[in-house]
Amino acid sequence: MPFRMLDEYLKNPHPPDLFRLVWVIGGFVITALLIQARVLFPWWPLHPAGFALAHAGFSLPWVWFPILLGWVAKSLIMRCGGMQLYRRGIPFFIGLILGDIFIACVWSLLFVLLNMKMYMFFPG
Repeated sequence: MPFRMLDEYLKNPHPPDLFRLVWVIGGFVITALLIQARVLFPWWPLHPAGFALAHAGFSLPWVWFPILLGWVAKSLIMRCGGMQLYRRGIPFFIGLILGDIFIACVWSLLFVLLNMKMYMFFPG
């Protein structure tokens, strides 16, 4: 979908949309305020990532379950092992994410080389 939208914009250029720009700036300001609230108040319940995901549109049905699994894993690690176990586990979870992206890149390259239709790594 993003490539189709880009193709449409390149074929039929439009003038800048000030209405959308105002909403993008508003989203940036709200996210910045949520980040600042998380820094200043440790008890603050709202996370900036939650705000971004709430407005993710078509992507949320694809990522809600991995987010749930991450939350459950973090909660269990924090309850059972505390901050020390959490910090020791960070490289493992970063490795999971990077491994997923690496494999998606390998598959994409393979399908391009073989001139085949590839699976969708992330919704668009």
